[in-house]
Amino acid sequence: MIPLYFRESLPDGFFESEPHTAFEIFEGPTLIHLRGESDTTVFISTLLHGNEHTGYEALKSILQNQNRKKSLLILIGNVEAARFGLRQLESQHDYNRVWSGGDLPEQIWATQVLEKVKTFSPQYAIDIHNNSGRNPHYACINKLDSQFFALAEQFSPLTVFFSKPDSALSVAMKSICPSLTIECGLSNSHPGLGATTNFLNNCINIKSFQAAQSRYEYYQVVARIFIDPKYSFDFGNEDADISLNPEIDEFNFKELPTNTLLGRINKNGAELLVEDREHNHLESEFFDYSNQEIRTKKKMVPSMLTTNKTVIEQDCLGYIMDRVWHQT
Repeated sequence: MIPLYFRESLPDGFFESEPHTAFEIFEGPTLIHLRGESDTTVFISTLLHGNEHTGYEALKSILQNQNRKKSLLILIGNVEAARFGLRQLESQHDYNRVWSGGDLPEQIWATQVLEKVKTFSPQYAIDIHNNSGRNPHYACINKLDSQFFALAEQFSPLTVFFSKPDSALSVAMKSICPSLTIECGLSNSHPGLGATTNFLNNCINIKSFQAAQSRYEYYQVVARIFIDPKYSFDFGNEDADISLNPEIDEFNFKELPTNTLLGRINKNGAELLVEDREHNHLESEFFDYSNQEIRTKKKMVPSMLTTNKTVIEQDCLGYIMDRVWHQT
């Protein structure tokens, strides 16, 4: 079992701590309730992935100011993985893939967290993450609703809608209050940290966010890109079964034209796997493998493409998106 620790104050040494030393002041995953001038509460989650540090550093910055208009409910997540600078330990399940119920220790823990969070009736829920590849900072929503768009546009002009994986925290929170996953670029990048700090300050000090428009442009995730574990892969290494462009994360949030070269196939049968939200395989729809090259078969906008091999093995290579307009 994974215990859920609860506090009503910050532990000693919080402001001097770093993500990799958080395990020294937190016994494990911890909910912290900090009272503000009102009972209106904002829920903020960080370190669900232990190698994503921007949320922790942004919290240290905003919590220096004791005069908060709203109360805070803070979830400090996987401090054991953070200790080693890892997304998750080999013995663990992904802390942001356990929020749809189940019997795993992490799923039971997540259910307990949700039950506790609900008792505070939060106004907003913000789950803070970083990318392992180069991306602009952007907001992810899981419900096409004006309140969700209004919250998202406070963080970034780029909004992404996704419904899968439905085991992500922000998906679980969408039935409780407007919720976001915010993706803050590379861990500890200054632009991402600044944007996150400003956004959190606004969330806890501005009464509410109103929709500035009724028609929104957003990106919708249509598929995930995986690599079959039976094939080796690398970046710029022709000895691997799949050799990918070492600068592939430069393509994130850019519209790639048809025939864009992504890499090479060095073993017969090797290819990138592509699944839509219903787990249908769409490899032949998106990629062409003529002449042992991996090229785009149609225009596409990728996101979260990464060169981090561990992240690719634990999660995926990246996502494929469509640009969409929505009338609220």
